Amino acid sequence: MALVPPEWQPTFVLVLLVAVLVAFASERVRPHFVALAAAAVLIVFGIVGEKEALATLANPAPFTVGCLFIVAAALDRTGCIGPLGMAIRWFSRGKPFAAFSVLMSGTIGLSAFINNTPVVVMLMPAVFRLAQQFKIAPSKLLMPLSYAAIIGGTCTLIGTSTNLIVDGIARGKGHPGFSLFEITPLGLAFSAAGFLYLAFVAWNRLPEREPPPGFAAGDESEP
Repeated sequence: MALVPPEWQPTFVLVLLVAVLVAFASERVRPHFVALAAAAVLIVFGIVGEKEALATLANPAPFTVGCLFIVAAALDRTGCIGPLGMAIRWFSRGKPFAAFSVLMSGTIGLSAFINNTPVVVMLMPAVFRLAQQFKIAPSKLLMPLSYAAIIGGTCTLIGTSTNLIVDGIARGKGHPGFSLFEITPLGLAFSAAGFLYLAFVAWNRLPEREPPPGFAAGDESEP
């Protein structure tokens, strides 16, 4: 039985959402604790039923995302990503802007088939080495790297966990699922617009901030 009257449930959920966002922004509690606590509150107050809550654990989308993280870790451990940094330097011909453009293009392409978070994690060492070689601040590359991974994830169904979750929800509601390349035309358009913005607008406006002392990501030896 719901402890909150139906007419007050939208307001209750909105207040809870604001509280969750405030908790995320304060960073005093770990995000997964906040998310679990919010889910527990919804269940205890009867906003979400036990069956609906447990059904989310059976959604195949989180397992697919987990498998993508395993694939990304395997690529990193086997050294498949190492040659990418050397390829970027070779194609850039010693020009920082060319290296930036090649890095963004490669990130978009990788993120179309690998979840954006492991893509960023794998490419960070290469980014720091590029920053050292061209004597530019890593901040000029790190934020564009993140955005390139995000917009690249819009090109295919497996590009980002959000696409997989939406596909799982659609199938659960009885709608036909998405094919792997169904969203590719729109994704390519977004990626092209994002790349042009990053290369010709953001590149000149990003601040130059040095990493904190002792940050060793850029001190790794060349593979």
